[in-house]
Amino acid sequence: MRSTQYVDVLPLVADLTRLHDLTAVPPTEAALPRVQVFCNDVVARLAKAATLDAPPSDGATWLATRTPETAMVVGPGLFLLVSAEDSTVSLVSEGASWTFGPDPSGSQVSFADDATLRTWTLLREGGVIDVNDTEALEQRAEKSAPKVPWRPTHRVGTHPLPVGAVAVGTLEPGTALDAGLPLRLLDASASGWAFVECADGWQCYVAASGILPIDGAGNG
Repeated sequence: MRSTQYVDVLPLVADLTRLHDLTAVPPTEAALPRVQVFCNDVVARLAKAATLDAPPSDGATWLATRTPETAMVVGPGLFLLVSAEDSTVSLVSEGASWTFGPDPSGSQVSFADDATLRTWTLLREGGVIDVNDTEALEQRAEKSAPKVPWRPTHRVGTHPLPVGAVAVGTLEPGTALDAGLPLRLLDASASGWAFVECADGWQCYVAASGILPIDGAGNG
């Protein structure tokens, strides 16, 4: 079998024309998922398209070839190149360049013309993020960060433990932690203070001598 095959692209002409129309203009974020899905569908159909027994005539409007590494389509106002190695699709439509490719979060789409150069991540769970939108990326990272379960490292001794200060806000006089209360030690100072956190997230300073360590079995 020849390493380069000519592909019968005529059954795909209507879809290729539609792909050209979708990508010949600057994209809106709302349209990106639809463009991505349509491009993927065209690429999948191209991979399954029948081959020709002979190259198309010199007057053919569309030309498509396929090798084990790439697939290529050239037609009116459209150039499409598919790389099997990294699963990327490069497309030039009326001078505007597009790249579609995989991303750990879903897929990535880039667009460039004479006035614009932008890249977006299309999230697997839905939604679009501009890769230059630092705030949106940080918010998503916080949401996707694994939640570490709260585990105590210490407990209050056999007597209530007066609180010396709290990290934020005011402290009522006489506030104390109950005897035996589980705590997580966050920091300790050489002057004898321990900065601890309760199971509900409340943090405060107490005398380090008033807390006892808990072993791996939960005993203290």
